[in-house]
Amino acid sequence: MYLLERLKRRRVITTDDSKPKNYVRIHSLIIMGLGGSLGLGIYVLVGQVVLQMTGPAITVSVTIAVLASLFAVLCIAELSSRVPHSGSAYIYSYVIMGEFVAFTVGWSMLLEYMTSTASAARGLSSYLNVLLDDKLSNAFQSILTLNCSFTSTYLDFLSFALILLGSCLLACGAKQSMWLNLVLTIINLITICIIIIAGTTFSDMKNWSRSSSEVPIGAGSGGYFPYTLEGLFRGAAICVFGIVGLNCITPLNGDVINSNHYVPMAIFISMLIVFCTYFVVTNILTAMIPYYLLNPFTPIVSAFKYYNLDSVCWCVIVGSVLALIMSLLNFMFSMPPIMHAMAEDALMFKCFAYTQSLTRASMIVTVLTGIMAAFLALIISFDFLIELSIIGVMLAYTIVAIGVILMHYKVDDVDNAAGNNGKDINFKRAMSQIVKKPREKRSNALSQYTARMFLYIFLLLSASFCVVLKFRPVIHDLWLIMLAASIGILNILCIIMINLQPKSTDFPPFKAPCVPVIPCVSIWLNLFLVSKMSGSACIAYLFWMIIGYIIYFGQVTADFLGKNLTRKVAKEMISNLKFVV
Repeated sequence: MYLLERLKRRRVITTDDSKPKNYVRIHSLIIMGLGGSLGLGIYVLVGQVVLQMTGPAITVSVTIAVLASLFAVLCIAELSSRVPHSGSAYIYSYVIMGEFVAFTVGWSMLLEYMTSTASAARGLSSYLNVLLDDKLSNAFQSILTLNCSFTSTYLDFLSFALILLGSCLLACGAKQSMWLNLVLTIINLITICIIIIAGTTFSDMKNWSRSSSEVPIGAGSGGYFPYTLEGLFRGAAICVFGIVGLNCITPLNGDVINSNHYVPMAIFISMLIVFCTYFVVTNILTAMIPYYLLNPFTPIVSAFKYYNLDSVCWCVIVGSVLALIMSLLNFMFSMPPIMHAMAEDALMFKCFAYTQSLTRASMIVTVLTGIMAAFLALIISFDFLIELSIIGVMLAYTIVAIGVILMHYKVDDVDNAAGNNGKDINFKRAMSQIVKKPREKRSNALSQYTARMFLYIFLLLSASFCVVLKFRPVIHDLWLIMLAASIGILNILCIIMINLQPKSTDFPPFKAPCVPVIPCVSIWLNLFLVSKMSGSACIAYLFWMIIGYIIYFGQVTADFLGKNLTRKVAKEMISNLKFVV
């Protein structure tokens, strides 16, 4: 009984629960979003996606990624207006779904931010390595060579050092890092403008229609879609990670003045700027030179080198290096708040909740997460880190979308008792609720049960479809095509059944449109894109979650024993003391 109550225990946000607002304003939030999204994705990931997965059709992948992110951002914006508190998807799930789901999300987000930090450091290291003609990698390989499917071929000591240096900077105080982000973001935006202006003058649409005879072996079949549909979807998943920097905004909810309005506004402004930038830059990049000539780690620099534009190259190099540094700092900035929030809720060690009065930063958490991310960057390969980050991002997005649906169809307090009418709520009554006329106009316990039942069915169907799709492409077998179509029809029916239920009258400052359609589509897209990740990344992610659950249930057990045995031990100690006396 104690375990079930503990798993379902929810966080209650009261007026006294929120700490005094600090210095963070809307322009700082936008800077954080742009800093995390216009760095690694634009200057490194775009090259890998174009060269290995999509070719010129990267704009299709970017569009899919932006749609998936937009649906998720709409859900995040609503929950951030409902729960103006630090912690991002972690605190949202704690308030709405309970402690166990909150720990799952928080532990997953901790891995997401650590792997994102490590991948940003490795991206910067690889970028510098290419600019230095592989001198760094050759030097590191002379020390030790690694031969494993998920590790790098060498120990990346530069990435290791960069993360440790960034940890020291963040431990000195968050405000100084904000000003640094502002300067670096302005430089990055100027660099992007130079890329767009200079690149447009050298664009040639013929590069979008190269024949297969012109394309080297291993670079696809030429044309605008040189690779398979599978490559487009995998590229979309990678592009989602490129714009995941928008997640750097919501962890600062607790420090934002008027967060109910500023946080959603900052998210949408950042999203618009990021989408326009990615769409324009990727179109220009693939139109400048044939896609198969791009360098996977320095795509933009290699495009301008093709035309011997040395002055533009140097501008891009300086701007891109600073942008990658900015991405690294933004991901690092997002790690401590998650662990700190979990520690404050007694889901992590209490020492992690300690905050320095001068800098408002947790020295222990900042250093610990920095060291863990540094070791990941030292050993794990760049591609594997990206995949782990994507899985973590998609889980957080999925939980947020589920939370929005639950909040829209929750029981109104005034109708809580009226919904039962003294009867037990069961499947039969839920089905009768669907055909009942006239329909209820306000949500009650029965309508909440019905909405949740069809939501869980939708989740089960979507997850089953993605698991099947992971191990066997649908297009290869007729029966799989029929199965996929059947699951799709059932999913649509589930959405319709949820939509038939009356909604709660509790309206937040910002409300996501088209609920439950947008959250359900977001859930499906997230699970679908996760299915495009490698099996080894999924196994590694599950292993990380198992470690987290061992820690969590160990702590729950310790708390249970402590509460139940303290009184007994105290009585025994008193009786023993009396015996001695």
